[in-house]
This record gives sequence, C-alpha cells and structure tokens, in this order.
Amino acid sequence: MILQIAGGATIVVATSLLGWHFGGLGAKRARDLLEFKKSLIMLKSQIDYTIYTLPQAFLHISERVVPPFDIFYTKISQELEDSRGDISTIWGQAVSRLRFSYLHKNDMDNIALLGTSLGLADVDVQINSIDMVITTIDDTLTKLGVQNAKDAKMYRGLGVVAGLLITIVLL
Repeated sequence: MILQIAGGATIVVATSLLGWHFGGLGAKRARDLLEFKKSLIMLKSQIDYTIYTLPQAFLHISERVVPPFDIFYTKISQELEDSRGDISTIWGQAVSRLRFSYLHKNDMDNIALLGTSLGLADVDVQINSIDMVITTIDDTLTKLGVQNAKDAKMYRGLGVVAGLLITIVLL
C-alpha cells in the first residue's frame, strides 16, 4: 500500500512538473523574441550610425547578446569575413541554426526574410526591413502576453489533473 501511494505521488509530481515546463515555454519564447529584438535594434544603430562593415557590426552585436544569439551573430560574421557566400544565404543558414532557441517556425521565417535586404540594398531599405521585423516581433509579443497567462495556468492545472487521473486509474 505504501508503494502504491509513493508511486501515485511520484506520478502526480512528474506530471505537475511537466505542466510547469510546458506552461513556461511561452515565457521563454517571449524572452528570446525580446533578446532578438534587442539585437536588431543594435544592428539598426550599427548600420545607421557607425562606419562598421556588416561582419564587424555582427561581431559587436554578438558580444552583447545572450546565447544562442551570440553564436548566431558570430557565425554570420565569421562566414562573411571568410567570403563563403552572399549575406542572404549566410543569414538563412544561421537562422536555421536557431532551432535551439524557443522561437517558433513563423518567428524564424520572419527573421529569415530580413537576410534578403541586408547588405544588398541601401541603408534606408535595410533599416526599414529591420523596423518591419521589429514591428512583427512587437505584435507577436503583444499576442503572447495575453496567451502566456492562459496557457501557463492551463498547462499547470492539466499536469496536476492528469497525474491525479493516472494515479486513480492505476490504483
């Protein structure tokens, strides 16, 4: 009987922890979007106000952002310095390596579109493209703010209820 109670408690704790984990994914996505937005604002100022080349600008940004975005900008800078291709291709490959972040596919698709205008157009077009992605991120963050609270509550409650249900069925 004691083993059954211990097993049931273990199940409830495990499913509750899963609920907490899944409930926190939206907040982690919002954190990553905010960090990437910060990096885009830095990129915008690097393009607009400094005389750095794009590889130098990406390197400066990589020193000021958190993982995985520091690696993202470092890789782009290195590949541009080594002249391994055009900025559009390099940017797209780097975005595909962001799969270790909490960004969703549609977030990465919006970010990937930015690579088509970086380095290929004049400064105004590049800044307008960055502003467009920042606006998209802001819209996504606004939607996430409302959705995260609902999802977190739902997943946490669902984790506890699922654990209790499984325990009842097994006993």
